[in-house]
Amino acid sequence: MHRRLSGTCAGARRGWPAPVRPGSRQRRVHLCGACVEACGTGALQRTRLPPWDLRATVAGACLAGSGIVCASCREVCPAQAIRVPPGGRGAASVDALRCTGCGACVGVCPASAISLAGMEEACA
Repeated sequence: MHRRLSGTCAGARRGWPAPVRPGSRQRRVHLCGACVEACGTGALQRTRLPPWDLRATVAGACLAGSGIVCASCREVCPAQAIRVPPGGRGAASVDALRCTGCGACVGVCPASAISLAGMEEACA
């Protein structure tokens, strides 16, 4: 039998933004560990490794890179891994070491210039 977490997840109660699960615009997931503590079956375990090795990458279609003021991706990034030069003076850039690969930035980009790639590809 499954135990339900009472109320919202511990991360939500702490006011942490919920990153979007990769490949989904509807579900949200916190990486706070409350689900591990609530799971009575042992099916979930804590790990120090990130849950996936995806990182955000910015393509040439970035509006800020074309001189259009846009910072939608930066505003939703829970890890604050995205930098956008002020005044549309250059494309957004992602700090791959800070990026968690949550995908929150992908769906909000009006130019569809952000995608998720494996860590090796994103850092290349």
